[in-house]
Parts: sequence; C-alpha cells; structure tokens
Amino acid sequence: MFSWLARIACTCWKPLRRYARMNKDEVDDSSLEDPLLWCRSLDRHSYGEFSFAVVQANEVIEDHSQVETGRDATFVGVYDGHGGPDASRFINDHLFLHLMRHAQEKGTISEDILRSAFSSTEDGFLTLVRRTCGIKPLMAAIGSCCLVGVIWRGTLYVANLGDSRAVIGSIGRSNKIAAEQLNREHNASMEEVRQELRSLHPDDSHIVVMKHGVWRIKGIIQVSRSIGDAYLKRPEFSLDPTFPRFHLSEPLGRPVLTAEPSVCARVLQPNDKFVIFASDGLWEHMTNQEAVEIVHNNPRAGIAKRLLKTALSEAARKREMRYDDLKKVGKGVRRFFHDDITIVVIFIDHDLLGKNQPAPELSVRGFIDTVGPSIMALRNTVAVSFIIMMIFFGACSATVYTVGGDLEGWTDSGAVDYNEWASSKKFYVGDEFIFNYKHEYDFVMIVTQADYDYCIPSLPLSHYGTFTALTFDIPGTYYVICGEPGHCKAGQKIKIKINALEIEDPVVSPSPSPSPSSPSGSPTNAKAMSPSSKITRPLPVLNLVMVGGAATALLMLVAWVSHFIYSRLNESMFQAEKSCQVV
Repeated sequence: MFSWLARIACTCWKPLRRYARMNKDEVDDSSLEDPLLWCRSLDRHSYGEFSFAVVQANEVIEDHSQVETGRDATFVGVYDGHGGPDASRFINDHLFLHLMRHAQEKGTISEDILRSAFSSTEDGFLTLVRRTCGIKPLMAAIGSCCLVGVIWRGTLYVANLGDSRAVIGSIGRSNKIAAEQLNREHNASMEEVRQELRSLHPDDSHIVVMKHGVWRIKGIIQVSRSIGDAYLKRPEFSLDPTFPRFHLSEPLGRPVLTAEPSVCARVLQPNDKFVIFASDGLWEHMTNQEAVEIVHNNPRAGIAKRLLKTALSEAARKREMRYDDLKKVGKGVRRFFHDDITIVVIFIDHDLLGKNQPAPELSVRGFIDTVGPSIMALRNTVAVSFIIMMIFFGACSATVYTVGGDLEGWTDSGAVDYNEWASSKKFYVGDEFIFNYKHEYDFVMIVTQADYDYCIPSLPLSHYGTFTALTFDIPGTYYVICGEPGHCKAGQKIKIKINALEIEDPVVSPSPSPSPSSPSGSPTNAKAMSPSSKITRPLPVLNLVMVGGAATALLMLVAWVSHFIYSRLNESMFQAEKSCQVV
C-alpha cells in the first residue's frame, strides 16, 4: 500500500548520504572575477581549522585534492597530475581508502602504513593501465605527484612523491614566523636527485639530460618519483615510436622512476602554528618564507585564496600584465602563464590536541564543487529519524537486480544480451544493481554515450573492480561497460534507464503533454504524460496533501527531520563560504 511512499522516503533520505553539491558561484561570489578559481574559506578539523583553494590552468584540470576530517585524525592529499587527469583522479578516489584499510588492519597510523597505502594505490593504477592501454596506449604515460599529510594523536606524518611541498610555519626564538620544508622533493632540477639517479643507473649516461635548459630524466620528465608513468617503470608498458615524445631509444632494463615515497613524522610542538600543502605551481611564484609570512600576517578566513591570488598576481607580473587581465584568459591558454595550483592551509590549535573536541567530519574535494558529511558524522544524528521510517514504512522498497541474472552475472561469454535483459524491466531511482564478476579481470566502468557506442573506455566517469553494487539517485540513462579490452565489443555492456518515482494520484488526471526535448545522450528528468491517473514526478512533496491521512503527515514529519539534520550538518559549511566573498 505504501510502497511508493517508502520509495519517496528513501529518495529524500539519500542526499544525507551523498555529497552536498555547490556551484562555484555559491562557493564564492567573487570567483565570478576569475571563473577558474575555487575556494573553501575556512572550515574546522579535529585540531583547528583549514582553508582550501584551487585554480585551473589546463584545458582539463590535472590537479586533484582532498581534505578528510574526523574525530581522531585529519587527512590532506594534493595530487598534481601530468599527461592527463587519470592518475591524479585515481589517487583521489583510492589512496585515502587504502590508508584507512591498512590503518584498521594494524590498529594505528605510522610511516609504514603510509608507504603501504602508496604501494596499494600504485598497484591499482598500474592494473588500470594494463586493462586499458590496448585501447588507450597513452595511459602508460600518465602519472601524478602525490603529497599526503596526516595529523594523528599529536603527530604530523608527511609522505611525498614528486615536487609538491609541505611547509610548516613555526614561531622562532625571536618571536618571528619561520618556514621549514617538511618533505624532500623529487625533481631532476635538484643536484641531489640527479646524483641519486646517476648512482642508481651508473651504466646509463643519459639517465638525466639537460633539454631546453631544464634537467629531465631520460630527456622526458622532471620528477623522479610518482604514481603511474608506467612506461618508465615496466618494460611491458613501453611505448613504440608512434609516440615519439615518450619513446625510449633503448629498452628499459630497470625502472627509471619509483613510487616509493619519502616519509617523515613530526611531533607537533606549541610553536608549530600551521602547515601549507601545495602543488609546485605555488612554489614557482613564491618562496617558503614568503608563503608563511602571508599566512601569519593575515586573517585565517580565505587565506588559501589569498596565497593563490598572490601567486597569480606574480605570474601575471612576470608576463608584464595585471591579474585582472589574466582573469580574462581561459583554461588551456592559462597554462602558458601558470600551472594548475592547489593550496591547503592547516591551522594547528594546540589546545585541541589530545582532546575529543566536536568537529564536523567532512570530505572535501578540491575544485569539483562537492562537500559532504562523512558517514560517521551522520551515524548518530540520523538514528531517530531512521527508526521512525523503519517503524512505519519497513525496509526501503527499492528493487535489487543482479545484472544478467543470478546464473550468468557480468561476463563476456555472450550468453546474455544485457540490453535485452534490461528492456523487460523498469528501473527507478533508488534501485540497486549488482554486478557479479565471473573473472578477476572483469570490471565495471560508467562512461559517456560516445564511449559506450564505440567501446572506448578513454575517460570513464567512474570505474569499479571486484564486487560492484550501483545505485542511481538521478533519473536518466547511464552507460556501463566492461573496460577489459575486447569485452565491451563482445557484448559486455548495458544501457540502464532510470525512471523518476511513479505515484498513483487519485485526484489529478492530466491531459497528454509532450515532454521537452533534451540533448542527445544526456539524462533527462522529463517524461511524456499519458491521459491516465499515473504521473511521473521526482519528489512530488506538494501533492502529498491529496493523499491524506496519517501516512502523509508522517512522511512530512520525516522529510522535515531529514531537512533539519541536513541543514545543521551544512550550516557551518555555508557560513564558511560567505567569508570567502570578502577576501
């Protein structure tokens, strides 16, 4: 009787488990002046506050980044990609999860745990390269620097691959702020890195080469450590002469690059005031000392953005122009003036160290306009409302489907026509799709319509391995393939059409109305209405009054409680954004 009502309740509840979307205008009205700049003015973490800012220069942004805050720890990740965004995006999706898994297994966080998390992430990305390089060979030339910071139990751990930098600002004996670089950089421009490479490759006279005034490893790349760059690590990923930029004149005898991070641990002292984590784009335009003085001498709110604007002003000055003029330069062309730049400033309030002070548990990802409360933050606050829903509605009535059926599952055997299987069913928002893998090399990719049509997993929107369960919260058509070479063309692909919730409305009987046209290949929330009592509406809250009775009142109560909890969780986030406007 209440199956549709339960569907609405489940759908209303889903935003509490997912990211709260914000566009750049909501994040910072002043970003209209520079549409390629994103910022989080000031947020809280377990041991103080943090500020976050990113600017795009490349046509497709290659910097990815995140801040994860919890009751006992704070995590910062800055991933500066090169050759494309695939590696940095992969790290953004996986490294923190690997760290949590290893930390839970050992019951602690340590330098070795960080190394294990980096190793697992490297192995995962090389597996992805192996699966896709037959279709997209240049995946072997995509890589990323990786800078991570973790504060746990009063100790700061820093792990690094590449040339991003973590700099701590501390009060010295003269009561002045002093900069100290925490991590070692891995860039061939540094004499110690060149010496290290020569000692590791004594029989290779071309291990480091000066090219166009810049020291490069094998004449190709500047960084000596990274995630990815598979063609410089394993012979199986070598690129042929059709890719002259990445072709090696001699076969790879041993790895040229490594994914072994440099790791350090520092017990935080009362004179340690803040840490700046930033990609190398910032350090091209200011020194460590200049950066810490800017942070120390200005208000906390919007300080990451202030650092970023200072760097951009300097980049413009070097080209004899003003920053106001640089703002008019679009992405892609911007790369001639500066790199993608990511900055996270972590303030350390020592009176909070060692105390279980309440702080929002957030997951913030730079530039992609998403912020979300962690599951831990929701666990206690949603309990009462969840009990109310369970009592009156029972378990959520969303349908669970095993794609291809229980016997065949997700396979390239050709025994199942997945689209024929889907055509006999009607899927709704909230339904769950289980992909049972028959082989370890099978996996799932959500792709664009074009990549689906031509079976080219060049830039998957999402990818999943081992057991996969997908739930779609927005009506539209989703395109899913297996990214293993040859499997998609063998029929291991499915088009899933997700419908909005259907409600039996005993009062309204609309006349036929054509649905508005939508761009080809894009999900649409509209559906043509037939002259029937069944209409399709996403979240039709206003029409609930027509249903009447206790069920309506109860659903409205649940919706109000959900809205209240959601508003409280995001109140501090939106308040922080307002202060970004005045920086």
